[in-house]
This record gives sequence, structure tokens and C-alpha cells, in this order.
Amino acid sequence: MTSPPLSPSPPRRGGYNRKRVNALLNYRFGGGEKDDKMKLIPLKQWICDSCGEIIAKPEDGWFEWYSKKSGDSGFRIVHHRRSCMYDDKSLRKQNKHVADLNLTDVIGTDGLANSLFRIELSEKGVYKIEDLKEFIEILRRLHVPYWEEARLYWDRAFREGFHDGCDFGENTLLSIINEYSED
Repeated sequence: MTSPPLSPSPPRRGGYNRKRVNALLNYRFGGGEKDDKMKLIPLKQWICDSCGEIIAKPEDGWFEWYSKKSGDSGFRIVHHRRSCMYDDKSLRKQNKHVADLNLTDVIGTDGLANSLFRIELSEKGVYKIEDLKEFIEILRRLHVPYWEEARLYWDRAFREGFHDGCDFGENTLLSIINEYSED
């Protein structure tokens, strides 16, 4: 059974190791009861798209992407450390230019307003977003409570019929976390 077209995707570069993430979450926050399994602090913690570990606070995070002729792409949330960030030199060899912002600059209402403005400019042809679906997924991760943690369990929730891929409201996301996160 394949995931619906709206199915969010896991991190790109090697993906996350679900067992490692669960172990980190349990070590950092301890086990929880059935209704208290959520381990990431919504809109304050994320999973790094490079190393797969927890970004503990917004100040430790970095929002990055690269630009090329066809537009901006490769949007990622990573730790603000060289080992996790794009390698500018190797991307330049591919005619790509790295762009980035501190994670604190893209969260909250100001960050959302600026991101929506990018979409508007893209629609007008002033700014190019190569893959709008990819950009929207990053916006969800940055601005929708519980999205970041629930996406760790999408594949299993779809496969087992727990989630139909249509409702991504807060209660649904919490239900997915409670059903699939490990103690």
C-alpha cells in the first residue's frame, strides 16, 4: 500500500534513524504514560535533517536551502554547526548557492508571515521556489504544533490504516504520537 500524495517525507540526507530518535527522546525526557508520550516540545524542538538528532532549542537550529537557476530548493532544518550544514564549496561546484537563516528568524508569526510572502512572490514570478510541496512541508514542520514528531510515524500509521492522510489537525497528530511513539 502506498502513501497518499500528501504524505510528508522523512529527512533527506540519510534520513532519521527511528530507533535512535526514540532512544534520544526517551533518554532526554524519560518514559511517559499512554497519553503523555510526546517527547519533542512543539515548535521549539526539531529533528535535524542532516544528523537525525534532536535540535534542543531554536537557537541551536539553522534553516537552509540552496538556490539555482530553476529556483530555491533543498530546504532543511539542521543544527547550527558545520558538520550538519550544507557544504557551500561542493554546492558551488554544482552551480548552487547556499542560503540560510537562523531558525529563530523563521519561526513564530514573523517567520510564517515572511514565508507566506515568499510563496506569494513565487506565484507572481518574482521569486522562484522550485518545489512548493517541499517548502510547504518545511512550513508545517516549523509552524504546526506536533507535526515534527508525528511525521516520524507517518509510514506506520498509513500502513496500519490508523491514519488516512487527509486530516492533519492537532488532535490527529497527537493521536498518531500517542499510538506509535515508544516508551
